[in-house]
Amino acid sequence: MNQDVKALEEALAKGPTPGEWHTGGENGKAARIIYDERGWAIADAKLYHGNRESGEDLANAEFMAVANPDRISRLLDYIRKLEQEVANGK
Repeated sequence: MNQDVKALEEALAKGPTPGEWHTGGENGKAARIIYDERGWAIADAKLYHGNRESGEDLANAEFMAVANPDRISRLLDYIRKLEQEVANGK
């Protein structure tokens, strides 16, 4: 098994907050906060070192929100499906 797939499966097995995630907007402090489907804050992408003005904290927040457990689970299902098709010679 690919180590990246294994690492993602292990992380999902630990039970992160389920559902789709989103950030708190385009700008300001809320933009770096990641919220779950209920609107509860579950993470903050605040930079403690580095240049906040670079937008890195906002990019990190957006990436974390997009890489939510539901989406990762769907990607892993897709990988398994493709692996099965390859194994079956499709």
